[in-house]
Amino acid sequence: MAAPTGVEHFAEDLICSICLELFRDPVMLECGHNYCQPCIARYWAEVPGGGGSGGSSSSSSSDGEDAPLPTCPECRREIPGGKFTANRVLGQLARKTLETLSARASDEDAEPDGLLDDEVQGELRFCADDGCLVRALQPDHWGHQCIPLDGAVERYKEVLTAAQTVLESRAQAAKLLQEQSAQKFPEISAQRLRLEQHLSAQFTELHQWLQEKEAAMRREIRREEELLLSELERNQRNGQEQVRAAEEQVAKIQARLEEQLDPEAFLKDIKAFTEKYCPGDDKGSTLPVVAREFSLGQFKGPIQYMVWKEMLPALRPSPCQITLDPATNHPNLVLSKDLDSVRLEDNPEDEVPDGPERFSKCVCVLGSQGFTSGRHYWEVEVRNKTSWDIGVAKESVNRKEAKVKVKPSNGFWAIWLRNGSEYKALESPPKLLSLKAKPQKVGVYLDYEAGQVSFYDADTMLHIYTFSDIFSERLYPMFSPGVNKDGLNGEALHLLSLRA
Repeated sequence: MAAPTGVEHFAEDLICSICLELFRDPVMLECGHNYCQPCIARYWAEVPGGGGSGGSSSSSSSDGEDAPLPTCPECRREIPGGKFTANRVLGQLARKTLETLSARASDEDAEPDGLLDDEVQGELRFCADDGCLVRALQPDHWGHQCIPLDGAVERYKEVLTAAQTVLESRAQAAKLLQEQSAQKFPEISAQRLRLEQHLSAQFTELHQWLQEKEAAMRREIRREEELLLSELERNQRNGQEQVRAAEEQVAKIQARLEEQLDPEAFLKDIKAFTEKYCPGDDKGSTLPVVAREFSLGQFKGPIQYMVWKEMLPALRPSPCQITLDPATNHPNLVLSKDLDSVRLEDNPEDEVPDGPERFSKCVCVLGSQGFTSGRHYWEVEVRNKTSWDIGVAKESVNRKEAKVKVKPSNGFWAIWLRNGSEYKALESPPKLLSLKAKPQKVGVYLDYEAGQVSFYDADTMLHIYTFSDIFSERLYPMFSPGVNKDGLNGEALHLLSLRA
């Protein structure tokens, strides 16, 4: 190894404390500290509290307020006017030192391995740019962020500890998913049993020739059960995989953390290690316990009426004959004389008296028939409509305020059409519905005790959407014909007579 010549005794004193490189164009502040001229100028211009641009004699900001004076980065002493003096002697020493160190680094005769000995190269540090241990004066790392070992250990200790926390949280979430999935298995089977019992009660009244229909629907339920259970099993497998992967990563990180007392071993290849084993800030993605449940509307709707196209038995529920309540319609809604249709007019000929039951802001009307029990079904013709609202509303809904939204928490269970093709279930938030065909008639099914409101394409009896809730007061059919925009929605809503 090369014998020290003296330069190694003061080389580290020639390093700028801002850029951590040998001085370039060094300047001395009034406090006696030295910095590279570009470094101190950049510090005063960019660092908060640095005092603004270096070399400026102004002490006021553009808005007239006094700006802070430039300060020394080391002693924090104020430097009026940002004044400094070129330190040419220090600059010459730095250049000579650089030449000496560069010559030694390239002198293969003096250093067969191409390296300076440790004493000449300076203190051992960690290069944050390359993720390796270096000596402070190694030329190939000048300009890099080289930090003390204890600082590097602390930095990556925080990274690994945070990663460990995220992975442990991810493992815990995956375990919780497994537990919830396990609880869902008996619930799905119990729900399937209840639906089968409901179907049996309905089909008993239709006797022998409906047994084939009943069996077909049973098979559909079992296929649905298989799909739901398959989703649960897939979620469990995913949960197990997440637990395994997270625990493996935690184990590797824990093993690495145990090496932190040996900085060289701990920091060896640390960047590659963290990139491989440390997840990002996201909490990880976990699948829901089950993507969906049995469709009550498909299997627990008005079953007898759904097969009415094939036979004409005595139906239960018996289709309702709904009429509109003229005490409730918004002033711009005009009802037909027989109270079975409603349309919107901007300037109705007849004014309606105000009253506590009338909607003053929400443009809708209720049916005259209210329900506190039982199962009920009615149909509404929506042919040639581009906008409408159809559903049920509880008796106590707010009928006077403008900002009451149609949603279950406000006492409405409804679906709507907008812009001719945009169907939504008015949940909170609303759910976009995907329909195979545009319904010409909409069927509404209410099972009060079951807390169920279902909607169907009345021509095909295809299920559209089902609300599930708990009802505690009288419910009324609710209708809105929608806005008549550019003459595209002028048709009235018609309540259909379903009695034979």
